Amino acid sequence: GGTVGYYEALSAFFRLLDANTQVTPKTEKSLSDSIISYLLYQYQNPNLSVENICRDFGISHSYLCKIFRRETGRPLIRHLIEIRIEKACELLRTTDLSIKEAAYSAGFGDEIYFMKAFKKHMHMTPKEYRRKFM
Repeated sequence: GGTVGYYEALSAFFRLLDANTQVTPKTEKSLSDSIISYLLYQYQNPNLSVENICRDFGISHSYLCKIFRRETGRPLIRHLIEIRIEKACELLRTTDLSIKEAAYSAGFGDEIYFMKAFKKHMHMTPKEYRRKFM
């Protein structure tokens, strides 16, 4: 459908953006910033993976993870999960989507994983979180 084309176009855009960027210590911060922007645009894609990001930025898995951790102080996947949890929280507060719909809308492809990740990060269940804001 339309979403797949959207993600492909976005991936192509980010590949072009970084195609001519020489990666030096000076540009590692800018690479990290580009990856954060990429995550903010792609977080809803449940198939987003470190492999996709590596391909789209033309860098290796180990290099990507090393740069991201060095520049942000945390693993890339944790950052992505935190973005998704934050978006799910917003949906739980501001919409009447079911918890499952909020999870999928925030980019989680699996409801059980969402529940575990949410509880770990928020120290309460999505249902308790929603009740707190009603």
